[in-house]
Amino acid sequence: MVFNEIMTKFQSNEMDHQSIQNLYQNRINSINLTQELFVAFSNKDISLLESCFFVAYKLNLFSTENEHIISKLIVENWHREHEDIAGLFQRKFNNNKQNIQPLLLAITNIPEYLEDDDFKYPYIRKLIYAIGAQLESYNIETLAILTQSEDEQIRNLALHQIEKRKKIGRWENREL
Repeated sequence: MVFNEIMTKFQSNEMDHQSIQNLYQNRINSINLTQELFVAFSNKDISLLESCFFVAYKLNLFSTENEHIISKLIVENWHREHEDIAGLFQRKFNNNKQNIQPLLLAITNIPEYLEDDDFKYPYIRKLIYAIGAQLESYNIETLAILTQSEDEQIRNLALHQIEKRKKIGRWENREL
């Protein structure tokens, strides 16, 4: 698996960031990434998943072709890429209403390594920001639902996101 090979060479200092880009930029694409992500997902292979994310960031391989498998990964508890995935949904995968459901599920399915409040709420904040970045009407409906949460911090984070979006000119005619 080329993703693991690249990671191993990088970790052993056989390759640096620039050589990864020079050697693999035109040889690996987002379809290769999607295939490797499915293998990592199917086998719960943490090492391969980490290698996939490392290489994907270096070569800018994240695309709509791998959006579906990444939406499945955000609710899986066997890896530690959750915060990176939440960031992807905020910055890259933010125009598909289908993304809101896994983001909501991730809020109620916190991985064990993030359960401590010092980690949990920064992660939830990323998830709520990712929801706010999704397609309008779907995102505002979801944020409004989150303002009804029994968890005070989730309510406050959702309200903050709504107010932030209003300030930048979104939802100006909506009543919440």
